Amino acid sequence: MIIEMSMSIIALAFVVLTIYLISMSKAVQKTLDELNRTLIESRIHLRELSQNSGKTMDKVETIGVDLKQKMETLNPIFNSISNLGKIFESQSSAMKQRYLKQSLNDYGAEELSIPNDSKPSSLSSGISEAIEFASLGVSLWQKLKKKGRK
Repeated sequence: MIIEMSMSIIALAFVVLTIYLISMSKAVQKTLDELNRTLIESRIHLRELSQNSGKTMDKVETIGVDLKQKMETLNPIFNSISNLGKIFESQSSAMKQRYLKQSLNDYGAEELSIPNDSKPSSLSSGISEAIEFASLGVSLWQKLKKKGRK
């Protein structure tokens, strides 16, 4: 009888253990299904993110190319402005020298040799003519002003 009772306890324990293992197996299966769903959703979101980041990178590259083209377009303008500054500097120096020579000649003083270290470039002929015309106008106005005082 003890053997039969031991056998029935062992059989009962085996049944309980089997039921427990089946319920654990179902819980693990449920967890694995949820994990699988989460992984699938994550993959979908990652694909969307990678597509969006790819589009963003394309837009950034397009903007960078556009910005580079616009900067290259503006470079000649800035170079021209720089060249104009150099031309104005050389022309103002030349005007100053001509004015000094003219003033010395007007007052009968001996002509001093003033070094001519600035020569206008061929590109600046139109600008130099305009500056020359303006300097002649200023010089004429100053002479008329002096004669009016006398």
